Amino acid sequence: MGVLPVGLGDKTRMNIRETEESNGRHPVGYPPVLIILLFFLLFVAPLGVRPIILPDEARYAEVPREMIASGDWAVPRLNGFRYFEKPVMGYWLVAASIRLLGENEFAVRLPSAVATGISAFLLFLLVQAFVKEEWTPLVALAAFLTSAEVYWVGTFTLLDSALSLFVTGAMVLFFFGHMETGRRKRFLFLAGAGLCCGLAFLTKGFLGFVLPVLGVAPFALWEKRLRRTLRDSWIPAIVALAVCLPWAIMIHGREPDFWRFFFWHEHIERFLSGSSDHGQPFWFFFLIFPVAALPWTFLFPTAVGGLRRAGFKDPLIRFAICWLVFPFLFFSASGGKLPTYILPCFAPAAILLAIGIQASFEKRRVKLFNGGALALAAMIALGGVLVVCFQFFGYELFEPYVKPIKLSIAAAGLFMWMLLILSSIWAKRGEKKVMLFAAAPMLFLFLSSFLLPDATLERKAPGGFLLRHAGKIHPDTVIVADEHTAAAVAWFYRRSDVYLAWPAGELTYGAGFEDSKHRVLQKGPFRQLIAEKGGKGGVVVIARTKAYSYLGKELPRPLFEARSGKSGYVFVQF
Repeated sequence: MGVLPVGLGDKTRMNIRETEESNGRHPVGYPPVLIILLFFLLFVAPLGVRPIILPDEARYAEVPREMIASGDWAVPRLNGFRYFEKPVMGYWLVAASIRLLGENEFAVRLPSAVATGISAFLLFLLVQAFVKEEWTPLVALAAFLTSAEVYWVGTFTLLDSALSLFVTGAMVLFFFGHMETGRRKRFLFLAGAGLCCGLAFLTKGFLGFVLPVLGVAPFALWEKRLRRTLRDSWIPAIVALAVCLPWAIMIHGREPDFWRFFFWHEHIERFLSGSSDHGQPFWFFFLIFPVAALPWTFLFPTAVGGLRRAGFKDPLIRFAICWLVFPFLFFSASGGKLPTYILPCFAPAAILLAIGIQASFEKRRVKLFNGGALALAAMIALGGVLVVCFQFFGYELFEPYVKPIKLSIAAAGLFMWMLLILSSIWAKRGEKKVMLFAAAPMLFLFLSSFLLPDATLERKAPGGFLLRHAGKIHPDTVIVADEHTAAAVAWFYRRSDVYLAWPAGELTYGAGFEDSKHRVLQKGPFRQLIAEKGGKGGVVVIARTKAYSYLGKELPRPLFEARSGKSGYVFVQF
């Protein structure tokens, strides 16, 4: 099968590999420096080329900026409003990056990229330790890093990459502890797992405890080691509590209502309510996952066939199955769903893909691989044709790019992708086929940071528009924004006192406090504010064009008005 047995030591492992080399099976020569360089080119180099994208990136940049500006590192605030949707670890990581590199796009995205890189490294170590084929860990690494969701979440400012890192760390360290026979080492591994669970909790709440338990408990039952796992569970539990308690006690002392809101609204109501902000049916992730796992979706049949032939007796295979299936079902059962929620499921999926593909090649069965690769090449060709059709025959928002150079860049990326996919079909050796398949999308993924459609930038990236009019904003200028735009206005103008044009949206809870209510304006107070502060440019309204079409009907004639496009934003001065 190729998976190392339980308790296999380093000396024995070395002897096995030396024997394989003497039999003509040489390890694949991919220098670590090359892998690290590829990671930096793919994930780190393009971080600063895209503008801040609304709403998530503006939000997760602004909360850390306000922590630094105010010196309050305990209570998350967004535009000065209490913002209790998440704990603090994700904000702390971004704030540390901002302190080091400045208030810019690169700095706010770097923690996501670093978290993705460390997750991949942990995954590599796990597979390398328990699978004897030299190229299987590389396949797991490549499958993880080049999956569509992993890449795009890892190059955006989101908390999901940090959560995925800590969950991956907890699971990897638990498995090392599970396989370890020495008491002292097992204790250290389990303590490390507890540390990661605590950090995961500080990043996104109780998911940091739930997801590891959902993977570990059925695995321990399958392995018939549930009793030992329960007996040892005090180790990670105590460490996790020790990590969480200082901030948990501090936030309770500062904001006594935090835990009620955070536990009930952000966990219970989101999980149970199908009418939540992101309500989706049970089968939502079953449709999303194949898209999010591209291009590796086309090798699912190859991996499944290999796993069936390998069997399910190996502990690592069992562990990866439990780690993938039960958290995935948990997310599916939740009433609130977003595509990024299943990011923690990609690490075990990469393990199963790598082992399954390797087992399939051991049986010299390449037809499924070649068929999947050929289908992917056809999909890429079809995608290229559709982009060209939209570019030259589409209209308005369906036209991807105003400048044809972007279309040329996209075509180059797609052509290289298809060429390498076809090369993987023609290759003879199994490891070469898979590595060509893994390398194929890298250029396109890198270029994708430069290729956001113009319509998307108009709707989602108002930064350039806001900065063009920054000269009209003074310290005493009263700024009013709609709830969608407020975080971006606060970030680009370095303000935390922006008024909100009702409704307050996700800031409704924070706006309900006595010290914040006055900054949410109904129509009457809005007109009164303009009457009192306006007349000399003292009031500025910034909103989406669609939102302002309703607000503007109730307001007097402005002194100045600028628009960034039909689906963009307005800057209005009174």
